[in-house]
Amino acid sequence: MNISIVTDHQQQLNATLYIPQNASAENKVPLVITSSGWEDAGESWSYVATELSRRGIAVANMEPYSHGTSGMFYQKGEMALYTNMYSDGMGMVALTDYLTSGILDFIDTDKVGVTGLSMGGICTWTTVQHYGHMYNAAIEQAQSPDSDGGESITEDELLAAQSLLKVTAALPCGSPPTANNGYDPSALHVNVGCLMGSIEECGDLVSTKTSRIVGDAIEGIEFINSSLSDGEKVDYVEEGTYYGNREDNTLRIIYQPLSIHGAIPIVPEAVRDIISFFTYCFEVNTPVSPTSLIYPAKLLFNAIALLALLAALLPLMDLVLAMPVFQKLRAEKEPPKVPALTDKKESKKFWIGVIAGGCVSVVTAFITMPLYLKIFPDASCGTPTAWFNIAPMNLIVTWTFLNTIWVAFWFWLNFKRDKKTGLRSDEMIGLKIGKVELFKTFCVGLAIFVIVYGIVTFCKWSFNTDFRMWMSALKPFKPEKLPALLNYWPFFFLFYVQYSLLINGAFRVEGMSETKNLVICGLSNSLGCMILLIIQYSTLLITGLTPRVFGWNWSDLLVLAINFWMLFLAPFFVRKAFKKTGNIWLGAIVVSLIFAAMGVMKASMTTSLLP
Repeated sequence: MNISIVTDHQQQLNATLYIPQNASAENKVPLVITSSGWEDAGESWSYVATELSRRGIAVANMEPYSHGTSGMFYQKGEMALYTNMYSDGMGMVALTDYLTSGILDFIDTDKVGVTGLSMGGICTWTTVQHYGHMYNAAIEQAQSPDSDGGESITEDELLAAQSLLKVTAALPCGSPPTANNGYDPSALHVNVGCLMGSIEECGDLVSTKTSRIVGDAIEGIEFINSSLSDGEKVDYVEEGTYYGNREDNTLRIIYQPLSIHGAIPIVPEAVRDIISFFTYCFEVNTPVSPTSLIYPAKLLFNAIALLALLAALLPLMDLVLAMPVFQKLRAEKEPPKVPALTDKKESKKFWIGVIAGGCVSVVTAFITMPLYLKIFPDASCGTPTAWFNIAPMNLIVTWTFLNTIWVAFWFWLNFKRDKKTGLRSDEMIGLKIGKVELFKTFCVGLAIFVIVYGIVTFCKWSFNTDFRMWMSALKPFKPEKLPALLNYWPFFFLFYVQYSLLINGAFRVEGMSETKNLVICGLSNSLGCMILLIIQYSTLLITGLTPRVFGWNWSDLLVLAINFWMLFLAPFFVRKAFKKTGNIWLGAIVVSLIFAAMGVMKASMTTSLLP
């Protein structure tokens, strides 16, 4: 079930509601509201939602403000995104108010929980403490001399204050109890847990300088002791142990599953911990044990669906090119290939080009991470900007532009030399195209883009799902994000034009099987990402920390490298389009549009040019 509400500042907020089969007005069920992180969208919590709903708990997967299909936050000025995060919980407070208002007769409003990852974890702290501050204010008012009971709190005053605690259980994930995350123990009057992966990349933000917040970690001890009496306080925290008391809302617990930061919503151990926390807090008696998990099947089929839809780009090209108006765009024959690598010099140049592409992308990543912060300072710190307003996309296009320069340099330097010697010709590279043909090619690319997103929208409407592989997802396109797409698409397009020239006009050689050639091209295109991931996570496993050299930022690197599989597949689409049309343009248009739209739709946008 889809929920769409308009909040206090005329902002649209969307969520997907998972309803247990046994939910009814006569059999009310608990509710958990979730929030994704900064670089993802609501569907990332669909796996947790599936498991909780199987156990009789309704789940509202929220699309935070400025993410996915939800509207922008209303705050202006410096770091406005963070202002919203620490005040409105990116919409979580508004959604909690709405869902606890009695609008849904099957929700038990006395059993409402909140959880989220990273930014969503901060929103969880914000939301539960929002109601905690309201409770504190009510208690303070009840203790004033001019209150009903004078300086003594009457039973009615206490009940009125307790009624303000609309959240009864909270589990921030990937956001340890620190001041930087907005943690305020004085505003916590309900059962609260904290879940942090045991090998999180951002572990150096806590006192242990690793992701460990149990044992003798100061943050963990202070969090647990915040609700305990003096005689109950501890100086060592056991992972997964309940402290305090569920019945009087002093329960505290810390989970540390084996997980990196971004994988928490899909790691079985973490999902089991989330299930255990909410079923215990809400006293849910369910025959389904925490170890009985079906979400991996959903995870698998979401990934298969994404790959299948991307594979469908090729028959869609055939379908559109078969239309009478576009038939002449088809090539009568494949352009000639580069002569076979019989000469050692040419073979050496080929393999240097293959390997150098991956290695250069590692170097450009090191340059990109500090550079994009200087080029796009406002969006990087959450300040609204009219253009280039998606920080993760700013990072990606900076990296893409630097790699475009390298690819263009390498290709044209060698092509001009080879052309002089007669080794390569203009016919081989497929660059030339007439103005009318180029216009029609753009029309074909746009038609394919519209068909793909039409399929995605239909599947969201009919099956309420997206096409996803972890953080990479195809989800319905929102018109308000069209200006952002127009911002970023040219950078992707320029890269794939140059890249198409490289793999079709330099790497497509005689005497090498097509499959082998494309695998080599795919590995070359994704090699840099794989090297970056290996460096980061081998260092993390060995030392407990991510690298801290050359301006290395673990989250920026993950944004760049997590789509390595898409970079591996890109040559297959670009090559097939080249063979169908005899030129580089259609493949570059389609791949750049799809990849740019995927990035624009999932990440946080600081403002929109459209209302």
